[in-house]
Amino acid sequence: MDTRKSLEDEVLGWLDESGDTSTTQANVRAAIKQAHIARLTQFDWPFLTWAEPKTLSITPGRRLYTLHSEYWKPLYFRSITRERTLREKPFEKYQPGQDEQDRFVLWNRSPVARQTEYPGGATLTIVSLSALDTGASRGVRIRFEEPSYGSVVTETIVPNGTTPVQATHLFSPGGILQLSKFGVWSGALIVTSSVGVTNIVLEPEENAKSYQQIRLLYEPTEAETIEYLFFRSPNPLNYPEDVPDIPYPHSGILVWDALKLLYAYDGQLDSARLAVIQDNIDRMDTAMRQSFIEGQSLLAETPEIHDIEED
Repeated sequence: MDTRKSLEDEVLGWLDESGDTSTTQANVRAAIKQAHIARLTQFDWPFLTWAEPKTLSITPGRRLYTLHSEYWKPLYFRSITRERTLREKPFEKYQPGQDEQDRFVLWNRSPVARQTEYPGGATLTIVSLSALDTGASRGVRIRFEEPSYGSVVTETIVPNGTTPVQATHLFSPGGILQLSKFGVWSGALIVTSSVGVTNIVLEPEENAKSYQQIRLLYEPTEAETIEYLFFRSPNPLNYPEDVPDIPYPHSGILVWDALKLLYAYDGQLDSARLAVIQDNIDRMDTAMRQSFIEGQSLLAETPEIHDIEED
């Protein structure tokens, strides 16, 4: 089983830098993380599929909804209530005022799990689950639209441990543009609004999040449950013991991807090195696609190529 650390050690060995703990190690780490993301965003790899479907509770009159924080790409959206599959419409074909049943578009991203929809505006309150989170060395920085004049305001709130602290300004419905925390936190941060909405929860090691939103192209007239399944975001490999999302032994391809990046960075990617590195990349890439894209069992069906359907 490969880990980020074992992959780093292997790359450092190829560079004759075994045991390095300075700039070279930092560059190797960055190259592995970049290669990991690049490799995983090439295809819809089945091993990135979220384990179980999630659901959205649709309310009458509301079109905009926030998806799971680990959402990366959709697999499907389906109305359980109406037993209908929802179809995605390309954003470039979105037209204001259009009303198309069972259609949606991928909208913008939100810094919070739930925006507040109260029309009169609301205030935010922060609180930590640890009494140790006090003082100006840590804080929550929020950028939002102020409802009275429509101007954008940035406010920093200093926590007071488990005692709630309220922001000074009101913010508009759906108007939280950015929310992040800084400093070293001991407990989870909980952000709520004055209208009883929990906007986001950030664990001690999380500074911020980003949530994909979808916009329904029809006006919901009744309560509805939408089930969706998705491909999750790649593991950022932030810790030495983190295991790559690419299953072993295919994860070894990251060694060659990283070496190619590092030699190019140092101007040492000569034709001999490139030939060896690219040969290993090509062979391992082919094996990955055969295993996970084309199917593995004896009676696996051959993938079909579909024409793009015109709207």
